[in-house]
Amino acid sequence: MPDFFPSAPAVGAALARAFEGTTPLADALHQSPGRPVLLRYPVRAQARFRPGRALAYTVTHVLMEYGEGADSSYHWEPGCLVRRTPRGP
Repeated sequence: MPDFFPSAPAVGAALARAFEGTTPLADALHQSPGRPVLLRYPVRAQARFRPGRALAYTVTHVLMEYGEGADSSYHWEPGCLVRRTPRGP
């Protein structure tokens, strides 16, 4: 089964809380170009040769997280530019 559907309650709950809050992630989710579908597992991906993690998607775009912790930034990227990367060691 792909990473989009398995159950990961901690990650899903954190994203759901962020959707209701006023964090940068919540702001990005509210600015989605359509109705966002949250991923239960963040997926390692890259957009425009920039590695990051896919957190949510719409029909046309993918919400990418770049950076870690306080340095995180969130951007909606066109889905045609996002590619899933293999898992690391």
